[in-house]
Amino acid sequence: MDRSPLVRNIIFVLLFVAVITLAFSFEVFFKILLVIVGFGAIIFVHELGHFVAAKATGVRVHRFYLGFCPTIEIPAGEYRFLWIGPKFHFPGFKWEMKLFSVQIGETEYGVGLLPLGGFVHMAGEPGSEEAETGGSTDPRDFTSKPAWARSTILVAGAFMNVVFAFVFFIAAFMVGVDFVSPEIGHVLSTIPVVGPDGRVKAVPGPAWVAGMESGDEIVAVNGKPYREFSEIVTEIKLLPSDSNVTLTVERLLPGGGRKRMSFTMEPEPGPQGFQVGLTPVQSLKAGKFIKGSPAAKSGMQLGSTIESVTFGNETTPVSDVESLALAIKDRAGQTGVFQIRRRDGIKEQIRIPIERPSGRKDWQLGFTQGGQLTVFAHRVSAKQEIVTSFPKGAVITEVTVTDADGGQKTHKLFSRSGLEHVIKAAGGNLEFKVRLHGIESSVNIDANRFKNDYLPNLAIETSPPELGVVVGRIEPGSAIEEKGIAAGDTLLAIGSVPLKGFIDAMIAIQNSKGESIKLTYLDAESDEKKTINITPRRPKDGTIGVFFEPKMFTLTRGPWEACVLGVNRTWLWGKRIFLILRSLFTGTVEAKNLAGPVGILNIMYLITQYGIGKYLYILGLICINLAIVNLLPIPLLDGGHLMIILIEKIIRRPVPLKYQNAAAWVGLILILSLLVFTTFWDIKRLFMY
Repeated sequence: MDRSPLVRNIIFVLLFVAVITLAFSFEVFFKILLVIVGFGAIIFVHELGHFVAAKATGVRVHRFYLGFCPTIEIPAGEYRFLWIGPKFHFPGFKWEMKLFSVQIGETEYGVGLLPLGGFVHMAGEPGSEEAETGGSTDPRDFTSKPAWARSTILVAGAFMNVVFAFVFFIAAFMVGVDFVSPEIGHVLSTIPVVGPDGRVKAVPGPAWVAGMESGDEIVAVNGKPYREFSEIVTEIKLLPSDSNVTLTVERLLPGGGRKRMSFTMEPEPGPQGFQVGLTPVQSLKAGKFIKGSPAAKSGMQLGSTIESVTFGNETTPVSDVESLALAIKDRAGQTGVFQIRRRDGIKEQIRIPIERPSGRKDWQLGFTQGGQLTVFAHRVSAKQEIVTSFPKGAVITEVTVTDADGGQKTHKLFSRSGLEHVIKAAGGNLEFKVRLHGIESSVNIDANRFKNDYLPNLAIETSPPELGVVVGRIEPGSAIEEKGIAAGDTLLAIGSVPLKGFIDAMIAIQNSKGESIKLTYLDAESDEKKTINITPRRPKDGTIGVFFEPKMFTLTRGPWEACVLGVNRTWLWGKRIFLILRSLFTGTVEAKNLAGPVGILNIMYLITQYGIGKYLYILGLICINLAIVNLLPIPLLDGGHLMIILIEKIIRRPVPLKYQNAAAWVGLILILSLLVFTTFWDIKRLFMY
């Protein structure tokens, strides 16, 4: 079908961007060229399907082109140069942007100069002059053909997309595709969910409650084998409401060997679908740089892996994100020498300055949010004594640490991080004060046993007050510590602005821009309201501005196995598109997660850095998407025309042209509205970092 006006605009923008970037970066130009070629291939095979079906059913085809050939025309007439000066006569200009064309029989075949996609122009096709005037008596027009022939032509475009999705998948697996490892990095004890009232609240992580652990490797979802973390997450996201999921894992045993285990849980709803609270293992391979960050300016390449960092004569090997964060902690203002291994295997040393993190932590007083420390869940594998000692709903108010020499020190508890900090170096007895339903009791536990057996099986949340901000843990040497404010004190106001919550406090601190502020707080020990002047400081923690990739593996197969995987992925993703549509209608997936043209092109551009295998795989996914979405019963799409044919068969007469035009306007409004909506979120995501 001839959809050249809409696609031409996309092409023009892409080509304009490509030409500009060629002057600055050949690498960026090459990536944009890959996007143009890939996007064009998907559109061209779709139009090729319409063309082949039209020829097979005897419909006259006027033109079939690879690429687009818009006409640039300036009519003859009187003109002024830049709208000023004397008039002059221009004889007129007209140029059709095509490389060449050839007439073979009734069809003109050609190559347009805009190399993205293609088009087929059939006699009497929907939207053509013949169709708009009520059809034609020519038996070779599209509108004159029987319903089965018109339906075949309309479906053929999507059919070709499915065929080429299969081809792209086969090629991808023969080249090799990088996927995220199914090894679990973190099992979250709490996850955020949106309640019926629209407010975000914390709930126990289903995977944590079920007993899954970091290092477990997922091998199956509901009995079906899976090898990629992203595929596993997608399968969970698209589950029906009120359904359980069983994850089968292989766990590395302390003495060596692996044990297969299964965990059943009920996923929790999230903005992108259902979730169970799992994250993949992170590598130290650079996946993205924050714009303007030290790493972005250093010349470090995407895909490079950090192996060690040196400050002066002190070299620290790093193996994960946590060890890197520890190595550069408190190094803000210094320059480190980073030993890296590039994607091509070459090792090099790069000097990168360590900067303070930008954003909401530009200024700080040096405390974490606190409140009541409440037990709100246990793991199903937790021993009965743990559940009995720290029952659900219990508030842990304080802990007394007794060291080996018999010395004791009592700590009030207002945050989990504060609890972990207190018991980190403890080696003797711990006596906890626990309050449940107004009744207070004591629990005595050996410190090592609490750290190893109890704490990993307790989900503890900090419940903030309705007004004010409770101080949780205080950073040593911070501004707030020097002023004598203690954990448990409640911050009431900054300046004349009362604090309703932690976000209010952070905004007020940032607005100070490092100038002294008046802080009003309630002293928990004396129950007195006090006011002091305090100056926020820059954070000591350092950053280099890198988002690291998760741990990856490459899946490569021979021709036969690649064909089997191609069939599997074509069917799997075809089914998932329908599941996504179902989730959108049921509300389990928010519409803002949809990607429009800007988002799709951006994804294709980003994928080019991961190799040709991943690029071909994404082309296969886009082909499947285009095939199914184009067959939805929306006017203007092929599916909308199929719906009109179905109505004709039911009522046994043609649908009046005025109703078809009205439906087309409705479809246009729907498509434009969706385009504006998705483009808004695409652009917002582009500028998120």
